[in-house]
Amino acid sequence: MFMTKIKKSAACALALAGVGATYIVSGHGASGAVIPLVQPKPIQSQSKRAPVHPIDPLKAALNAATTQPDMNRISYKMYLRSNHEVNLRYQRLLAKIGNKHNPLPAKRLKESQKAWLKYRDAEAKFRANADFGEDGSGFPMAFNLAAVDICHERLKALNDVEKSLAQH
Repeated sequence: MFMTKIKKSAACALALAGVGATYIVSGHGASGAVIPLVQPKPIQSQSKRAPVHPIDPLKAALNAATTQPDMNRISYKMYLRSNHEVNLRYQRLLAKIGNKHNPLPAKRLKESQKAWLKYRDAEAKFRANADFGEDGSGFPMAFNLAAVDICHERLKALNDVEKSLAQH
């Protein structure tokens, strides 16, 4: 009975680790050895895999969270990362259009970003309020996730402007 539990737990641990092989367990208790019956396939190098978006691990953590405070905390981290991406893209675009001879495009971008920040907060509050009301324990999560969506919309808009500039 004890040996069966060890076999199952070892196989599960190895399967979770991403090692695709069949294993046997020999020995008793913690001193048992795990021996592969079939050589595992080599793990692909990181460069061949599709790039992981910085927010993807947080999405998985949010789906696995079981308490509202955890969901609120994780969604806040998602919001911070999304907002950081917007700030980086904005700064990059500002550097591209900044021109001492014609400061107007940079000025307009700064005005746009300032207005967008107010919009982001007001719109996220509106969307979250529609889902949970401001009194609910889920409101912070709803606000954060709405802000994440709004940040992604802004990223797309900034990308479109950047592509447009590259074509001219």
